[in-house]
Amino acid sequence: MTINDLQVFSEVYQRSGISAAARALHMSQPAVSRIIQTLEKKYQIAFFSREGHKLIPTDAGKIFFKSVSRILLELNAAASLLLPSAGSSLTIAAVPSFAESVLSSILSRYMMDYPDISFLTIVDSSSAVNQLLQKNEPDLAVTTAPPVLSGYTVELLYRDELQIMAASSLDIPAKIYSFELEKYPLILRNVSSSVRKMEEEFFLIHGLHPNIIAESSNISFIVQLASKGCGLALLPEGLAKHPAISSQLKSIRLMDASLSRDFFVATKDDSSVQCLCQKLKDEFRGILHS
Repeated sequence: MTINDLQVFSEVYQRSGISAAARALHMSQPAVSRIIQTLEKKYQIAFFSREGHKLIPTDAGKIFFKSVSRILLELNAAASLLLPSAGSSLTIAAVPSFAESVLSSILSRYMMDYPDISFLTIVDSSSAVNQLLQKNEPDLAVTTAPPVLSGYTVELLYRDELQIMAASSLDIPAKIYSFELEKYPLILRNVSSSVRKMEEEFFLIHGLHPNIIAESSNISFIVQLASKGCGLALLPEGLAKHPAISSQLKSIRLMDASLSRDFFVATKDDSSVQCLCQKLKDEFRGILHS
């Protein structure tokens, strides 16, 4: 059971429903439902009963809410003592695919919530982010294959799988084998990106000679070409699921292989904004697993 689980329970209790709580927490309804079901399974008791569209707390739910409220109140009081002081700065470095799929969706809200903190966001290739880490510059960084670091805590954040995306009008089966990629023109990220390096390794391992017709660092350009049926695009899963992309392109599954990479989050041990970094990490995980 995590703090996030308690916050979810509290929101569902106070808002008398999954949908309202999910909107308030910026989470999906299934993710909120899973947390409530997990809590009820853990304690082997129902916290809510359903009446129409409302969730009504049971006696057990009311007792649990009192304890949860007290815990969250104490945690918020403790967190207020740890919040960065006015004039603090937070430097975030991230690779483009993570910045586009996750960071961009929450950064503006954090800047509004913490107006006294100076935010600096650097979006660059994995190698560039790793160089910044070696110089001890970012307070928080998301990268692939981080170097051995001192002064940072490094954790696995998530595993991202590349998706093969094609225009709905393109005549291609929903499932293909890796060797069949040679049949189709490909639209890839440019050669300096970590995504492209992973793709090149995949082609080499499987003895493929891909027909690359375009490469770009601009995701919109790649999606535009693919949506016109010019070729197949290989996109990180987080981006491929974005409504603006999934509404234009269909996903093609590889039957005999996968293209995946691990993302790591590094936080500076002596940062003056450690509490805020932890809050960001928790929200990253909430978005990635919703």
